[in-house]
Amino acid sequence: MIRRIPRANTFVRIAVLVCAFALLSLLVRELNAQAALTVPAGLPDWAFNIPDKIQPTAVRPEGIVRAPGSAKEYDAARIAGNANPPDWFPDEHPAAPRSVKGDTGITMACGSCHLMSGQGHPESADIAGMPAEYLIRQMAYYKAGTRKDEARMGPIARAASDDDAPDVHRHRRPSSSTASRRRHRADRTSHS
Repeated sequence: MIRRIPRANTFVRIAVLVCAFALLSLLVRELNAQAALTVPAGLPDWAFNIPDKIQPTAVRPEGIVRAPGSAKEYDAARIAGNANPPDWFPDEHPAAPRSVKGDTGITMACGSCHLMSGQGHPESADIAGMPAEYLIRQMAYYKAGTRKDEARMGPIARAASDDDAPDVHRHRRPSSSTASRRRHRADRTSHS
């Protein structure tokens, strides 16, 4: 007759369960790990937005901020966020409508991403000089969900009135002067 020792049996079962959970945990972690981003063979590096492994630290400006070549200055706290973008070169375009420059009730002003010039930050579309019909159609696509961008443009398009689009697109006139392009570089590199 074989006698069982209950405590030893329980210890072995617990040890097996702990090992199984540890292995399962490693497998889940491995499955959830993001694959390293790489540029597909034969394609140019510039076509793929792969972030550097080490990112620079962000510096939040305080007090009065200025842009090279601009006579304007703004309080950093007033222009922080997406509701009140700075207009560093207001003489280079017609007066901006509410949805571009921001105003009470507007949380995402067009000028915060596309800039007041329409030339946009590097991560935003350059819409300066685009035909108004094209831009109005794209906003309608975002609004209807035909064109997808639920992080930004979809909610913005749905919140915008049908009267906003023509005003915004009349404001976006092409600017081709060398001075404008030089100022645009300053606009992109300054706090906005």
